[in-house]
Amino acid sequence: MKQQERVIVVGGGIGGLAAALRLAEYGQQVTLLERRSLLGGRASSFPIRGERSGTTPGTAPDDLVDNCQHVLMRCCVNLLDFYNRIGAADAVKFSSQFSFVDTAGQWSSLEASPWLPAPFHLIPSLLRFRSMSVMDKLSIAYGMARLMILQPRDLQSYESTFGEWLKQSRQTRGAIECFWRPVIVSALNEEPERTAAPYGFQLFREAFLRNRRAYEMGLPTKGLAHIYSEAGMNALRRKQVDVRMEERVERICVEQGKAAGVVAGGRFRPSSTVVSAVPQHVLPGLLDPQSLALAPFCHLGRFDTSPITGVHLWFDVPVADTPHAALLGREMQWIFVKDGHGDCPEGSCVGLVVSASRSLTGRPKAEIVALALKAVHDVFPRSRKARLVRDVVIREPNATFSPAPGIEKFRPHSRTAIEGLYVAGDWIRTGWPATMEGAVRGGYLAAEAVLQDAGQSVRLLAEEMPADWMPKRMGLG
Repeated sequence: MKQQERVIVVGGGIGGLAAALRLAEYGQQVTLLERRSLLGGRASSFPIRGERSGTTPGTAPDDLVDNCQHVLMRCCVNLLDFYNRIGAADAVKFSSQFSFVDTAGQWSSLEASPWLPAPFHLIPSLLRFRSMSVMDKLSIAYGMARLMILQPRDLQSYESTFGEWLKQSRQTRGAIECFWRPVIVSALNEEPERTAAPYGFQLFREAFLRNRRAYEMGLPTKGLAHIYSEAGMNALRRKQVDVRMEERVERICVEQGKAAGVVAGGRFRPSSTVVSAVPQHVLPGLLDPQSLALAPFCHLGRFDTSPITGVHLWFDVPVADTPHAALLGREMQWIFVKDGHGDCPEGSCVGLVVSASRSLTGRPKAEIVALALKAVHDVFPRSRKARLVRDVVIREPNATFSPAPGIEKFRPHSRTAIEGLYVAGDWIRTGWPATMEGAVRGGYLAAEAVLQDAGQSVRLLAEEMPADWMPKRMGLG
């Protein structure tokens, strides 16, 4: 790669931002091209219009709303590293307690015991879990014990599903519906019956067994636009990255088996180094037929996607007395309350999330809002006396790739068969499933490959969260 030639990064999602930032940190000149007016990709904010109380119809100002509530765990070390690098670490608040509420109105919580070490730190709160029977809890203990002694061959067997493993591990229906399923669907955006078993193994071993703080839930205290379009943009500009917003890439150009640049906005931008940070279902539209016949691009059609639906409800007065809750036995899966945040200074803003939301596909907005409103009324009874000021439904039909059995072998590494063309994002082989952590890892790995091919010996991934002393001695380290 020529010393003064600019690396072109296609896509301003998390993977593209991570790749551009790390490349610039190591002295590369980078141009980032993003088709939207906001950075963040699928973890972003969207402009909305709608009437508020006291406004004339059609005159309400444009506002920004996150597509849905995004959550991370403390074991997402690369995502946290990225937030530190862009100066947004203070925009995430961690909670050590997960709240659950069932259809009977029973509340339970999952939190670490102050006196038990990992991997036993969650046992007391599981024993107090009101929505589960004694047999449910015993089956979870048995399942966790099996997870601790899994052999390497089991951890790499991507042909069976996590749902099949749960049946083999004699998990009760209550254990699956109150514990295993909510965690899998929320974290991996897929049902256990559609998830390759090792993705589930990794999630529970990393988050719940290796380190007593790894499971802690981080919630952004500011809108995603603040994190990516403000803090992210400022960090890129400090590193002299040339960020071009609202510039759609129409084609990645390949000549004689090598990257030659891109066509964006009808203009050819030459470069022998291109990092594609677009989702796997978007990439085929950017490549010529000859390139698509090569691996890994010829396998892109094997990826299926899983949807996420976010529902935002604004009330005229505060309605909730807890910041979040996992909803058991309902179509709506999570409630997050944003009272007092920058995007909800008055009244109450409640966000509901449905991951793997195939059941909502094609259903009218009014029906989805009604489901969400009923869930809020059931969980927070005083909301029945509040006035609904505004509602927004945001559907992401291709939110993540589906971590299905067999798909791992088709996830590519950063380097491709086309010299100078690299891929980044949560869908490449990052060692993680489709999460924000996976997206940052994908960006770091792409930047690492570019730098190594340019002669710099670097390793960019952050150190994993260390195992506590007991899990380490038990072989989980």
